[in-house]
Amino acid sequence: MNDLRDMGYISTLPHMVAGESCGTIEETLRQNKREPVQVEGSTKVAFSVGNTLTTVQGLEAVWGSSGYARSSKDEEAVAMQKRLASREGVYAENSSVLSLLALEKLAKEGVIKPDDKVVALITSTGMRDPETTAKHLPKPPVIAPTMADLRAALKNSYGYQL
Repeated sequence: MNDLRDMGYISTLPHMVAGESCGTIEETLRQNKREPVQVEGSTKVAFSVGNTLTTVQGLEAVWGSSGYARSSKDEEAVAMQKRLASREGVYAENSSVLSLLALEKLAKEGVIKPDDKVVALITSTGMRDPETTAKHLPKPPVIAPTMADLRAALKNSYGYQL
């Protein structure tokens, strides 16, 4: 089967990175195994609908591209979700921000260099799991449908001025 290199879209295969909540792929790579190893799961906010098949597929993508995997704790996911929302206006699901956390860790380790081109996928909106988000974010203000009230709420609640 042709890949993007054979079709002329890219010249080199990118390094795939797995951002995980429990660290199955990360631990499998650490142990230099080809089959996924069992890890203890403890996440409460960043869940995965993955099963053995998707873990094997993810592991194969990482192995096949000489890639990496990094896992993150719940507190890190909540903090990244807040940071992404406040800086970029993107309301991502906690499990979706694991890609950003993995890239951030790899950058701090020096694996990803400042001039490297990086693509991070955010696969789901925070609306997929609003109950979890509601536990960690302030309650949004209720306002009258006027620009004056919107401006006041943005300034008073979020420190943002229109």
